[in-house]
Amino acid sequence: MAKIDNVYAYYISSTSNKKSSKYDYHSKNDLKKVYTKIIQVNKDSPLFKLAEPSTAKRFAIDIKETSRSLLHVVASLSDKDSLESCFDKKVAYSSNPDVADATFWGNSSYNKNDTFTLHIDSLAKPQVNTGNFLKADILSFIPGNYTFDLKTQSSTYEFQFNIKSTDTNFMIQNKLVNLINSSNVGLKASLISDDDSANAIRLIGNNTGLVENNKQPFSVFPSSKNNSIAMMDVLGITNISHPACNSSFTIDGEPYSSTSNSFILNNDIELLLLAEGDDATTKIGFKNNVEAISENVTNLTTAYNNMLTLAQNYATIHEKQNNRNQFFLSMASISVGMKSQLDSIGLEVSDNGYVFVNDLLLEDAVSSKNLDETFETLNSFKNSIGSKADDISINPLAYMDKIIYEYKPPYNNFPTPYVPSVYVGLFLDNYV
Repeated sequence: MAKIDNVYAYYISSTSNKKSSKYDYHSKNDLKKVYTKIIQVNKDSPLFKLAEPSTAKRFAIDIKETSRSLLHVVASLSDKDSLESCFDKKVAYSSNPDVADATFWGNSSYNKNDTFTLHIDSLAKPQVNTGNFLKADILSFIPGNYTFDLKTQSSTYEFQFNIKSTDTNFMIQNKLVNLINSSNVGLKASLISDDDSANAIRLIGNNTGLVENNKQPFSVFPSSKNNSIAMMDVLGITNISHPACNSSFTIDGEPYSSTSNSFILNNDIELLLLAEGDDATTKIGFKNNVEAISENVTNLTTAYNNMLTLAQNYATIHEKQNNRNQFFLSMASISVGMKSQLDSIGLEVSDNGYVFVNDLLLEDAVSSKNLDETFETLNSFKNSIGSKADDISINPLAYMDKIIYEYKPPYNNFPTPYVPSVYVGLFLDNYV
């Protein structure tokens, strides 16, 4: 189990900060297609062991996550039917990115010339409760058993703990912090210190904004027993030091509010509010055709180059690098094979396959009479990348060094129902 825990720890540390995309959501038919591909890979795969299990976990997770990012970019450029509309997709901008960020998700009646002014009066904030500061090395509580409740919008949780005569305030506060955090009740507890080295418990809600009827997201209160009431008075975590509040902003002078600092306006533009105050004003608009095409192409080439970098990094970790080198060559072959076409429209391909955008040449290509050929090349490049990324995400183990033990007999192959989890969950241990 410790081996799998290591995989979980690496996965969480490397991917937990990634924001979900609308392309992470799939229909039943989409999931059925993925499952069918996994079954087919499993059906044709021989029995093998990984030659380097110590690095296989990270390699597999990195491949899956990088291919996922690449597939998101490809999907974002595949929403439309025509070749031109794929890359001539609107791109929103914020004139002051320190105040707000804007992302356009596609389909509304916004014109390229449409703009609006956003002013942020205040950001949405979480509720913060701060307890009393207590000296660390003494005991301010009467030994005994105590109970208190924590009420959120959806549930009420009861916490019980014991205080011994040998405990100190620091030990009690630290125990409560660990107890609350391990309960996963929708808030985070921590210990803070003042200038006199006294400690207090701070509770911060996971979400910003007010809940129904403009109420605070959580409340803490003792049980009806006198000793619990006295304990809570000493602890002080019922005190709201910073109440939760909704964001307050105006769009072209019209007032609005939201429980979050990130929201989608008119089902099309995702806004992320970053600053507040008198100077927190920015203009939200759309880039012109050439700028939009250039940015979309740059997003695609950046994601592609990231995959090449991943392949190159893993190809040089060990001397045994046949499969990993094959991974790099397989990815690089897409751009190298299209070098003449890509170079002609401003996507300059280096000797090792990396693609760099020459904005001037790209602008000439999308402004010339051969516009259809330009978009044909861009879409051929995009589709080839998408197809390769899809194959990689289904079976990342194909690019690892393996020791083949047995090939399946021809004409009589059957999928093993549990083995597909290797390709989906990637639960690896020393027996793989």
